[in-house]
Amino acid sequence: MAAVHLKPELADRIGENYLNAPREALPPPQGTDAVLVLTQALVARRRRRMRDVLVLVLVLVAGLVAIPYSFAFLFGWGALWLFWSLAFASRQLWTGAPRKPRADEEETSIIGLVSTLAFFVGWLSYTWIGVRVSTTLAGLSTSADDGFGTGSAESTTSAPWAVAVLLPVLLFVLCAVAIFAVLLLDKWVTRHLIASGGNRTPVGTNSVVAKLADSLIAGVTRRHSALLEDVARKGDESSVLPHAGWHAFVGHGHRVNAWTLPLVLRARDRTERTPTLHPRELYSAVTSELHSMQDSDLLTPSRRLRELRVSPQIVVNTENLHRNWHTPTAQALLSRDNGLPVSDVDQETMDLLVDEDLEWVRHFQRTSVLSWNSDLLVSTLFNIGCDDRTLYLEWNAYCLYPMAPRYRLRGVAGNSTREVAATALLEFCQLLGSIAWRWRTLLGSLPHRRITSEGSGEVRSIRELAADEECVNEFQDLDGQRHITLLQERTLSAVRNHLVERGFSTEALEEQATRIINNTTNNFHGSQFLGAQNFGANGTATAVPTSSTATHGPGRESG
Repeated sequence: MAAVHLKPELADRIGENYLNAPREALPPPQGTDAVLVLTQALVARRRRRMRDVLVLVLVLVAGLVAIPYSFAFLFGWGALWLFWSLAFASRQLWTGAPRKPRADEEETSIIGLVSTLAFFVGWLSYTWIGVRVSTTLAGLSTSADDGFGTGSAESTTSAPWAVAVLLPVLLFVLCAVAIFAVLLLDKWVTRHLIASGGNRTPVGTNSVVAKLADSLIAGVTRRHSALLEDVARKGDESSVLPHAGWHAFVGHGHRVNAWTLPLVLRARDRTERTPTLHPRELYSAVTSELHSMQDSDLLTPSRRLRELRVSPQIVVNTENLHRNWHTPTAQALLSRDNGLPVSDVDQETMDLLVDEDLEWVRHFQRTSVLSWNSDLLVSTLFNIGCDDRTLYLEWNAYCLYPMAPRYRLRGVAGNSTREVAATALLEFCQLLGSIAWRWRTLLGSLPHRRITSEGSGEVRSIRELAADEECVNEFQDLDGQRHITLLQERTLSAVRNHLVERGFSTEALEEQATRIINNTTNNFHGSQFLGAQNFGANGTATAVPTSSTATHGPGRESG
């Protein structure tokens, strides 16, 4: 809960993910309270925008009040920045090193701290010089008036000088105090939202802070009530998985292994006629084989195979689902109440999709193993295609990595008055360094920016958005490889045994299965581990380092 308030990029990603997602392709919650997390993410975005609007307006007013000094400071700071960019920062242009975006709500900016302190020190000097000059001019004016015998008008003559000097100073100080008050109130509201978790009011909370927090939540709930209701109806236990965009298997994480196997079917006895192979029977054989692993307590640590789950999965492309709404398959997948995809289908529809896959709706056999206190999820998705002469197997392995450490923020936000005031003061002292990202926050909320944002239409679950790009430790890495390897071996074994029972030759299958086992890649932790036969002193393969982006893509495919 703290992460969506203290990590702006996470709140923005969650908010845009759900706001841009088609209503029929909302991601599964995957054990999270999706309604609460989404509500708090939208509240955090709304809170930041309101805060940044007030801060930018007050900064603009303060700059206009001290406009001569503001122009001089901007000119000097711009010249210094230009010199620094030409002398030092040009290296970044040659090396192509990307700038890191702002990821923490309360991170310290050295440049912002230095520039803000320099501005205030310069402003104090400018004000002191202005007061001295005004006092001197007022004194000279008074002396001149005395020489003409108008000494009785001294107070009247000096009053305009005092007003001209003190009024801008007073307005500037009031703007600075107002900015600090906005930042301080924002910190209190943030702490209240984190502590309450959206469900209960923390003890000792100021009534003003509580009312502001409640009004933010009420505003978000009222504006996005339809979306939140649809998210609340979305469940994990469903056999239909709708998707939009490129990523088809929403909630499963990164693909770490993939292979395909085409096999020409031949009878074991070449004098006999080739038997008939039915996909449903082969799926049933694989399911029985995988279920038998649930009793294998010694195969994996902590007896994780007891939690192995095998179930059918219908993956639907929502765009083409509505495009083909008139077909019997689409009618079976669309709810008659609201026109959204159903969560489950009857056995007749399931059998129809097994026997004849369509391009926009496909049947997979999903197998998953959850481990490490539900932090690590390994899933495989298996598809079968066959006719009288050819069998085609498609197998994909996905890993949903643990939540990134930067999002585990239990207890990091201090709630005492001293801690909140210190945090607000630190942000105030970095004010000038925050103008750029506050402006970007406002620009990012514009409708055209939301529509044309990168990745628009790509849907991910909250668990995927918060996941890391690798395992936390080597044991998790090894366990993930173990689970994938075991599922792969038993799947191929089940296919072989079923073909033997049906009277098919398995010689070609065994050759291709050996090649798959030896050559396919499990892409974990930024390295590629090649095959089950590569371990041990006599192994010939090594761990091949890959780039940081390799974790996102599949391993080397075999087919």
